[in-house]
Amino acid sequence: QEPIESAVVLLAQRDVDYVPVGNDESRIMGVISWDDLAMQGFLNRDKKVIKCGSICSDPIFVQDCDSVYDKKQEMTENGYVIVRDEPGRCFAVVSASDLAVELLRLTESFLLLQEIENLIRQIIAFTDPSIEELIAPAWEKRKLRIKSIDDLQFEEYKGVLLHPPILERLTKELMISGILVEQIANEHIETVRNIRNKVLHFHPDENSDLVQKNLSNTRDMLIRLVTSLEANS
Repeated sequence: QEPIESAVVLLAQRDVDYVPVGNDESRIMGVISWDDLAMQGFLNRDKKVIKCGSICSDPIFVQDCDSVYDKKQEMTENGYVIVRDEPGRCFAVVSASDLAVELLRLTESFLLLQEIENLIRQIIAFTDPSIEELIAPAWEKRKLRIKSIDDLQFEEYKGVLLHPPILERLTKELMISGILVEQIANEHIETVRNIRNKVLHFHPDENSDLVQKNLSNTRDMLIRLVTSLEANS
C-alpha cells in the first residue's frame, strides 16, 4: 500500500533492477522495475497517490534449493526470480544479470571441484586398489557399476580411503600420516561434498568467497600430497 514514490527511491538509491511488493516477506504479490514505471508512464505522474500494489508485475518464484540451471529459462524470460526458503520467506530477488555474474563464479568453483576430484583419484590410484577393494565400501546397488576408480562417486571416496587395506597401504607403504588420511576423508571430503551438492542452488552463502577459499585450501593441500607421493614413488 505504499506510494510508488517509495519504490522509485529504492530503485534509485540501492541501484537495483527490481523491488518486491507485498505485505511481508512471506506474502509477496509482485515486483516493480524501471520498465514497469516507464512503460505505464508513471514517471510523469504524481507518485504519491499511486499505490505499489496497483502496478506491480506478477511474481516469479523459485525455492532456494532449486538448481540455478533448471530455472535459467524463467530468469532469462522474465528478467528475474524471487527466491523463497522452505518456510516460504522471500529473501532475495535474483536478476538475469546476477545470473551471468554468478555463472562466472560457478565456473571457478567447478574447476576447483574437478581438480579436487582428480587429485583424490590420484591418491587412491597410488595404492593400486583391486576392484574388490573399490567396491567394498559402496552400497550394494552401486557395486556392479564400479569397474575402476573413475566410476567412483564423490561420496564414495571417503569409504575407499578409510577401507582398511587401502588405509594400511597409504600409511605403511606410502608413509602418509594416518591422521592426515582421516582428516582428508572426514573433514576435507565431507566439506567439499557438501559444497558440491549446494553450489548450483540459489542460496547466497553456497558460492561465497569463503566457499572458494575452502575449495582452494583443499586443492592446494591435495596437490602437495600428490607431489610428495610422486617424488617418493
